[in-house]
Amino acid sequence: PGARPGPVPKDFGPQLATLVDVAPRGPGWVHEIKLDGYRILAFVDGARVRLMSRNDKEWTPRFPEVVDALADLGVRAVIDGEVVAFGANGAGDFQALQNAMRAGAEATLAYFAFDLPWYEGVDLRGASLLDRKRLLERLVASAGASPTLFYSPHGEGEADEILKHACDRALEGLVSKRAEGRYVSRRTRDWVKVKCGRRQEFVVGGYSAPGGARVGFGSLLLGVYDGDALKVAGRVGTGFDDAALRHLLKRMKPLRRATPPFVDPPRGADARGVTWIEPKLVVEVEFLEWTREGSLRHPSFVALREDKDPREIRRERATPVEKVEASEPEAPVADSAPRTRRRGAPPASAVDAERPPGRPPAAPKTRSGERIDVAGVSLSNPDRVLFRDPQLTKLDVARYYVAVADRILPHVVNRPLAVVRCPEGEGKECFFQKHVTTSTPKAIASVKIEEKEGEIEDCLMIRDLEGLVALVQMGVLEIHPWGSRADDPELPDRIVFDLDPGPGVPWARMAEAARQVRDALGALGLAAFLKSTGGKGLHVVAPLKRKAGWDEVKEFSRGIALGMERADPGGFVSKMTKSRREGRIFVDYLRNGRGATSVAAWSTRARPGAQVSMPLRWDELTDEKADVDFDVARALERLRSRRADPWKDLEPEARPLTASMMKAVAAAARGS
Repeated sequence: PGARPGPVPKDFGPQLATLVDVAPRGPGWVHEIKLDGYRILAFVDGARVRLMSRNDKEWTPRFPEVVDALADLGVRAVIDGEVVAFGANGAGDFQALQNAMRAGAEATLAYFAFDLPWYEGVDLRGASLLDRKRLLERLVASAGASPTLFYSPHGEGEADEILKHACDRALEGLVSKRAEGRYVSRRTRDWVKVKCGRRQEFVVGGYSAPGGARVGFGSLLLGVYDGDALKVAGRVGTGFDDAALRHLLKRMKPLRRATPPFVDPPRGADARGVTWIEPKLVVEVEFLEWTREGSLRHPSFVALREDKDPREIRRERATPVEKVEASEPEAPVADSAPRTRRRGAPPASAVDAERPPGRPPAAPKTRSGERIDVAGVSLSNPDRVLFRDPQLTKLDVARYYVAVADRILPHVVNRPLAVVRCPEGEGKECFFQKHVTTSTPKAIASVKIEEKEGEIEDCLMIRDLEGLVALVQMGVLEIHPWGSRADDPELPDRIVFDLDPGPGVPWARMAEAARQVRDALGALGLAAFLKSTGGKGLHVVAPLKRKAGWDEVKEFSRGIALGMERADPGGFVSKMTKSRREGRIFVDYLRNGRGATSVAAWSTRARPGAQVSMPLRWDELTDEKADVDFDVARALERLRSRRADPWKDLEPEARPLTASMMKAVAAAARGS
């Protein structure tokens, strides 16, 4: 129904989605994963294939494997879909796609087909979405298994669950479509999108000079159009690798101009050293939120977007989903050619602000007493400032932990915890807590631990993301897990060596000390993993099979520390006495006693600067401390870069402590 004979539409354009605050929950909607790639309309005429970007540029030569896969269908069709590059986790990796297009880097590319507006002489735009998708699914299946061509499936269940699935896997979000909707070549409310994080395109209006050893440029000056006026939206100076810096500079140099393209350009010191350019480049940027002044907070570069028209770039504003659900579906297309958006004109609707993964949106500004739901936890006072410089609210910190949940949860769930609570924020009164009290949120579990006096106490423990965010609700700024798990607290599964520099110790010496601990453990057959502490020192962590008890593990770690002190008494000290630490590194093995804790990987620290304890690759350990210093913004930038987790093999590399290891360490400690 709704299909009719007809030629391929002329000047055919893609249907675009409207950004909404939450996904529609009513009947009559289907939900697809929002893909992180380039939108491509494929015009297939047997062996002849043309690939057109959403801004009507021909990109056929850029994706030869996609052309070949579509040509193998042997049909005449117009197919709507997305070209993506697969990352290491199996999800779309936009950076890998950019690298493949820009530098010819190897990448596994795929075309996900999600709509079929025209097929074998029949105009399907007036047919329902589900009918078009059923035909498309059969068409893709007819080609057999393909490493390049895929059908993009949909779900008809609970939108929030599908969105949570997408966000938990670092995907971009969700696109919801009316099941009976027609295909219309413009932005409509029959297709709506919800994003997992704040991310949109901006126009580049200038760049600053690089500082230090950086190549290319320092930061990009960003803007959005308001009518015909380009207004400043802030700067982005992080998220670039050297290749991106050089490529962008090469693209910007021919666009240089004498005057700013903005109607409200920065002035004075803010404009010093800025090179202005014609507003012809569009970049995609991730960020925490918009400030009240209309600038970006903690932006990070994602990609150059060659498929977006600069004149289309507006500040995105989310449409309330109630308006979408209450709107009438688009009417079937008329016999005449479809309405298309004029090139260079603004889109039919302007849209904004996103939301934390899988949950309803939070306004950047809340009324006194208002609560906001994050990961199932009701946050009170979400605007309370927990870090002053950079300024991060309770909501910011909660969103940080939601973003890094996959990385931090393996190190903190199902373990006894001690936490540092700062209810009024860093710099105000803070205190340790390890026991559950009557005011502890219900999302936080407990584990029974026998204390030194023989009493059984309920100690803090979390089981999931909800518990993690509940810690933020308590004002927790540091999370310190035991080195053992709640199911058997008496058997540790990791050893932690805390290297703490005394006055006068250069960072290069710290880096070398960490390598010495690694080598000492490696000589005994134990793997060593590295992380920054979010402070002055470093942690070297060895995973263990759960065989030895606390006394043995503490004695073993003490032996390593004594052996290092004996071998280099001028460089190391194994006791906390401050008078002996001048110019030496304290090898703190006391983290390995029963009841002792150490700060978790990816945990924030209750210190100025919103520092984070960050897992590191050994090749990242240099003679410059700045290379291992991570704050919340830089931690999120690392997460967005989708680098492999340096600690992903920590558990598989666990080995038991053996009698021969204990004997060797004891001999080294004695100097025999």
